[in-house]
Amino acid sequence: MCQKLNGNENGLIAYFQFDHESGTILSDLSGNVNHGSLTNMSDSNWVTSGAAIGDTSAFDYEGTNASDFIVQLSHANGDSFTATATGDGGTYSGIHLFLVNEAPNITAFTTGYNINNYYWGVFPIGTTPTYEILYDYDGNSGYDSNITTDLFNRYNNSDNTWTGGQALQNTNEKTITQSAISAFSGVSKTEFWLIYNNNPLIGSISDQTTNEDTAIMSLSLTTTDSETADCNMEITFASSNTSIIAIENISYTCDSGTYYISLSPTTNQSGNVNITITVTDSGNVTATEAFAITVNDMNDAPIIGSIIKIKWH
Repeated sequence: MCQKLNGNENGLIAYFQFDHESGTILSDLSGNVNHGSLTNMSDSNWVTSGAAIGDTSAFDYEGTNASDFIVQLSHANGDSFTATATGDGGTYSGIHLFLVNEAPNITAFTTGYNINNYYWGVFPIGTTPTYEILYDYDGNSGYDSNITTDLFNRYNNSDNTWTGGQALQNTNEKTITQSAISAFSGVSKTEFWLIYNNNPLIGSISDQTTNEDTAIMSLSLTTTDSETADCNMEITFASSNTSIIAIENISYTCDSGTYYISLSPTTNQSGNVNITITVTDSGNVTATEAFAITVNDMNDAPIIGSIIKIKWH
């Protein structure tokens, strides 16, 4: 159950997949050449199926309590997916997990993120069943060690909107978890798709010293990001003491991914200030760098006014 046929099953006379978007011909995938032709059918009659079916599946019908029902699958890349029944207010008689080895039919909403060409589905059997999931990507060497993930979810294959931001990532253990999922009410989600962002990398700037009323020019700061073109990341600045260095007195240029930062102290101001630089990539993932600036107090030369000549009579 929840798994496609491979077309080589014993006694199979014909095998048709009704996963088309148009056309009236159904090819026989059994190899028996029993192709089919649909009548009284137009392209507008095709609808997207929400059937819980994948290329590989696992199931568990052995248990008494809800927590007895656990299923796990692994992808060839090393990812593993575990679904555990929780039975929060519901009852269970079984649970299925399936893996689809192709990108989902809807891949929008992923700007700034990389996508996997496979996704997972859960099909629980019971009354108001609830479950939790564990996605372990530690075994996938294709992921960089410094990534931000989001586990998108949707109701089923007929749902054209993926939703993210609900799962919890543990970067140390390289896992993603989500709990209190209801298959058919409340948070009704049964399909899950991992997307990921290789976090932007930012260089360092050493602490700086300058004299009062003397600008610091063209400090170089290197940045790299695999999802965002050079110099296209958003860059913002923060100053711990804007009376010494105001934000409007910080400027930059960029060339080939290297930012050149210039800062001007406020006239006649001295002291210590911390500057924080934040870059944000196209997936809204950030990296920061901070450094200190000491502005030395200078003994300015005294200024004397002029005396108007007075002519006595």
